[in-house]
Amino acid sequence: MVPVHQGGGLMRADLLAEPIADLDAALAAVDAFDQALVSGLLRPQPGRATGLTDLAQAVAGTPLAARVAEAAEKAAAGAAGEDHFVALAATTKPHCWGPSMTRK
Repeated sequence: MVPVHQGGGLMRADLLAEPIADLDAALAAVDAFDQALVSGLLRPQPGRATGLTDLAQAVAGTPLAARVAEAAEKAAAGAAGEDHFVALAATTKPHCWGPSMTRK
């Protein structure tokens, strides 16, 4: 951190050490989605649909919720198009995670 006298500020290490609410659930959703990607979205396997559902639930309450839910459903059925894949890819951006992903 840049010292205060050089135009910087003090680092609040206490904020970095606090637990993040629902982080384990978010990481589990990401892991499940990764597994769905490993098997491929063009030829989905029944066991991988859970990863898509978990991802849709992780972004519930965000502006992407409806689009991702539709995309997850279509991808699980093997009927997803480019717009659906774009919606799923958009969830990889940190700002897309729901309001529950805040510090306690």
